Amino acid sequence: MDQEVQDQSGQHDVYENFPVAEISSEDVQRIQQLEQDLGVVLVAYEGGVV
Repeated sequence: MDQEVQDQSGQHDVYENFPVAEISSEDVQRIQQLEQDLGVVLVAYEGGVV
C-alpha cells in the first residue's frame, strides 16, 4: 500500500510542476484556433494566460 501512495504522489508532483504559465502569445493564438475548431475550452489556456 505504501508503494501505491508513493506512485500517486509522484504523479501529482509532475502535474504540479508543469509550467502552465509559460505560454507564448503564439501558443495562445494556436490554442484559440484549436478551441474554435474543436468547440471546446482548454483548461491549460484558462489557467495559464489571462
